Amino acid sequence: MGFLQWFRENQEDAASQLALPLGNGNELEPQAQHDYQAITQRKHIRDQYEATIQEKMGSGKLRQDPVLGQATEAMTREIFGCGVSDLYKETGSKPKQRNTLPPVAQNAYMVGESFATDALENSDIQGSKDQRRQQIVGKAADAGNRARKRMPW
Repeated sequence: MGFLQWFRENQEDAASQLALPLGNGNELEPQAQHDYQAITQRKHIRDQYEATIQEKMGSGKLRQDPVLGQATEAMTREIFGCGVSDLYKETGSKPKQRNTLPPVAQNAYMVGESFATDALENSDIQGSKDQRRQQIVGKAADAGNRARKRMPW
């Protein structure tokens, strides 16, 4: 079963994960505090992942290189069994706004990006820019495959 089928079957449970209960005043209730910590953790892991790709690609601006998008697409196909655009569309999320994805999908990305960062840090990525790009995308796909094996779908 792929993620989208699993998501459709479990949508009510997944939707309840989106609620952020607010306490009195400015304090967050324990669940909301946990959610805030999870968001911070996801961002930290994403930042590490991007920094590692930048390091392995060498000079140039990562946002101007297609490698990040290619790596994300490869990882998404492995983890979720669909492309990035389908993932966002089928979950009712806003394109290019990961925080609008269901938390379970955000967490799956976090696992995949953690695996990919570790794999990239422990790899000797060499060659031309295209060769380095291919190696990085391959590591992202492998990490997505590893992450998928730990997911409930």
